[in-house]
Amino acid sequence: MSNNKEILVSVIMPIYNAEKFLRETLDTVVNQTLKDIEIICVDDGSSDGTLAILQEYAKNDERMVIIEQANQYAGVARNNGLAQATGEYVIFWDADDLFELEALEKMYSRIVEDNADICVCGANQLDNSTQELIIRGIYLIKEYLPAKRPFAKEDMPQYIFCFANNVPWNKLYRREFVQENKLQFLDIRQAEDTYFVIMAMFFAQKITYVDEKLITYRSFNVSSLTGQASDANMCACEAYETTRLALLEQREFMENAELQRSFGNRAIQGFLHSLFSQSDVNAYTQIYQFLATKGFADFGLVDKDDAYFINDFYYRRIQSILTMQPHEFLLDNLKETRNNSGKLRSRISLKNKRINEIKERVQEQKDKLQEQKERIREQKERIIAQKETIKAQQAILDSLAVRTALKTKKVLTLNGKLGKK
Repeated sequence: MSNNKEILVSVIMPIYNAEKFLRETLDTVVNQTLKDIEIICVDDGSSDGTLAILQEYAKNDERMVIIEQANQYAGVARNNGLAQATGEYVIFWDADDLFELEALEKMYSRIVEDNADICVCGANQLDNSTQELIIRGIYLIKEYLPAKRPFAKEDMPQYIFCFANNVPWNKLYRREFVQENKLQFLDIRQAEDTYFVIMAMFFAQKITYVDEKLITYRSFNVSSLTGQASDANMCACEAYETTRLALLEQREFMENAELQRSFGNRAIQGFLHSLFSQSDVNAYTQIYQFLATKGFADFGLVDKDDAYFINDFYYRRIQSILTMQPHEFLLDNLKETRNNSGKLRSRISLKNKRINEIKERVQEQKDKLQEQKERIREQKERIIAQKETIKAQQAILDSLAVRTALKTKKVLTLNGKLGKK
């Protein structure tokens, strides 16, 4: 981009061995309807064809900037990209996701309109193994949002850390806000975004949102960093601990029980997500034992009743982990999953029955409507026939009137002639 053109948004993309999806992703980035952007691509030591693809795109688009670094993972890559960003706003997109072409324009317009520090949007999830679209509301939970827009933690302290999850890619940030609060991604392999997002929500004076799903997140991608959870199983616990210590230094957090509650709910959700994401027994057991012996206690979750949690699932899981062995918990979770699956199947069956009933009623209404249309058509035909009959009768009457008038004229004429004689 030429130097005399203002950059509105810096798109920062950490990229590692992403050649399989990179072209598809970049096509949705370079073709954004918001044109005054820069695209900072940080190649995190890729060993496949990623760098060659980036260089190919950069030749055709002067807005692209390529940074190369040794493999240090996404957190360091994002920080290095942020250090070179010049846009008024920044967003952190991943190299295997898909973005609506109006995503930046809509988010930029909203954050400017509301003069906000952060703008959040909704997202869909794409199952990479089945290519099925998963509709989830976890990226922007509208039920937790206050009536006003924009808002801040003072407007919804009990939900400020829970109305959106910790992913950075569905959030547009004012770059000066990020700099003022010295926000950085953690230098760890996984969950590096936990600290950045949670602290941003805490510090933000104005948060706004676009109630649209502008991003499609590709899940179950085994080649991505998030697809390798068991290789860095304790990262989530470390990230939440780092964030907890940072929040404890903030007087406003320490004096507000609802903020603490919101963070506790955010943390338990993150802990359970990390636990259920493991594919290795040893990695799973290590997290489980940490939570049971230390983690829950450090976060003040052991002595909380069910009213403390925004979802009773969290409370039940904490109680189970505190009283069960790792294998017992798995079996108990499997049992509950089966029960829930049975209940879900029953609900689906009931819903399908109701849907069929609705379809039948709709069909009945359609049939009745069709009958009404037929009756109206028949009535129209009768009216037309009646009009034609009336028209024909009128024509006969008009003809008779003419003949009568002619006869009358003739008689009058004759009478006149006779009178003259």
